[in-house]
Amino acid sequence: MTTPCIAGKILEVNLSDAKLAERPISDAMVEKYLGSRGIAAKILWDETDKDTDPLSPENVLIFSTGTLMGTGAPCAGRVTVTTKGPATGRYLKTSAGGHWGPKLKYAGYDILVIKDKAPKPVYIFIDEQGVHFKDASHLGERRQRNHKTNSG
Repeated sequence: MTTPCIAGKILEVNLSDAKLAERPISDAMVEKYLGSRGIAAKILWDETDKDTDPLSPENVLIFSTGTLMGTGAPCAGRVTVTTKGPATGRYLKTSAGGHWGPKLKYAGYDILVIKDKAPKPVYIFIDEQGVHFKDASHLGERRQRNHKTNSG
């Protein structure tokens, strides 16, 4: 990867079997799809079709960082989230700020693609040392306990 500010990798996470795959991002992809937002739209196009139910495990959830993410450039701190939206069944793109995007970029990835459904609650921990699946059962228990308390 010779494009500046691009980590050069897509991380694909399959939740059903906890498998990871890395795909390179070529200079040609960056040029053809105008960076990670366009590449995310292309991934959505390739991974789903018109009949994919947005709320099914066949849908994908794509997190992509901008070209200047993590450089300190003004207004470059947004992560784009791309999927098929449940309201329309079509392309949905939204964005978020914060430190998550730079952390993904520093870990060596421009795009994270989450596929399928985990058999039990998990969360994905990504850092410079690797990608780890962590048990998240305790989060479901907490939500249930708070729900009981709040509904009182």
